[in-house]
Amino acid sequence: MKMILPLLLLCVLHSSYGQDFSAAATRADKQCARFLEKNNIPGFSISISYADKLVYSKGFGYADVAAGLAVNPQTSQFRIGSVTKPLVALTLARLAEQNTLSLDESVYKYVDSLPKKEYDFTIRQVGSHVAGLKRMYMPYNNDSTKVTTRQQFYNAFTEPLLFKPGTDNSYSNFGYEILGLVIEKATGQALYNVIAREVLLPLGMVHTMPVRLQDSNTKYYSGNKGANFLPAQHMAYNLNTAPGYYYSTSQDLVKLGNALLIPGRLLQKSTLLDIIKPYPLSNGKKNHDGFGVENDTGINGKRMIGHTGHVFGGTAAFIVYPEYKLVIAFTANCDNIKPEKGLAFLTEITKAFVYELD
Repeated sequence: MKMILPLLLLCVLHSSYGQDFSAAATRADKQCARFLEKNNIPGFSISISYADKLVYSKGFGYADVAAGLAVNPQTSQFRIGSVTKPLVALTLARLAEQNTLSLDESVYKYVDSLPKKEYDFTIRQVGSHVAGLKRMYMPYNNDSTKVTTRQQFYNAFTEPLLFKPGTDNSYSNFGYEILGLVIEKATGQALYNVIAREVLLPLGMVHTMPVRLQDSNTKYYSGNKGANFLPAQHMAYNLNTAPGYYYSTSQDLVKLGNALLIPGRLLQKSTLLDIIKPYPLSNGKKNHDGFGVENDTGINGKRMIGHTGHVFGGTAAFIVYPEYKLVIAFTANCDNIKPEKGLAFLTEITKAFVYELD
């Protein structure tokens, strides 16, 4: 299906510290247009900052295909899936700085009704995916169209841990729902209120919110049938928003990335360095997961940190290159793009901006 593109709804090009990214931006425009058409995407946005200044921010395609509403990278809200997890991790880190809790405390201190396992595990281990928890426990309802109860959540947690905490890595959505309960128990407030107070408001992420708090201004799609994009199913989070139930914009995700890049923006330097480093496994295996963020090696062998998200009707990712002072964010209103493909696309876009810096 070929789309007529309402291209370049917003383009922000700054000259930061004498840096000119106009050539990189021109190349990115062409790459984005090709990516949209080749992958049959309703709409997406990309935003990039250098040294905390927005240097590229554009929408491609449609936030609402039927209405012909173009994507706006500042205001078009996308389902970001697991990119929600860094919001939860940063909230916990802020609470730790305030001595409301400690990341190295047992989760059972706050979620005492959770069935006991053969090993104890800490908030940090859960947030770093090294607690031995499965991705999801059944018969706990993993259907994002239905709401389940706290008791169903507890009752499902009956199987043994996958491994002794701290010895291996296993990604867990269930674990982040536990962390959502920890935040609520430690503060006595609804999770989304605490995330807003500790992370969203300080960073100015005004277009980031839970999926059930407010109707989004974007339509979401799951593939297409002929010339028509199919609507994605409704989402109703099971217990709390922690695993992946937020809307955001590409520009807001750049703000999130800069909070991981700049000490003092949200966290003290010591806290920031503590949470972004990979959790050291006792079995000696290499681990990529820090507390709510993933670490990897990217362009020119440089370190990159960030997170990806994939959910019904949404794909999202953000990358931080500390050495280059670059933050890159991608949001799309469809789920037919796997996170790895979105990450690879971001890498290709980023290369042109890195070239201007080398």
